[in-house]
Amino acid sequence: MTLKERREATGLSVQEAAKVLGFPVKTWENWENGEKSPAPFIEKQIIDKLDKIKK
Repeated sequence: MTLKERREATGLSVQEAAKVLGFPVKTWENWENGEKSPAPFIEKQIIDKLDKIKK
């Protein structure tokens, strides 16, 4: 599952996810658009946090 799919599963917008997780919106957008990728250990932390947020 991609970061976008995980974020959408929580019901959060890009702006909300970036704020809750402490990343700039532009960084989050770059990850979702495939322009850049977070380091693997950061991606794992993001996934773990998003899984706990699920609405």
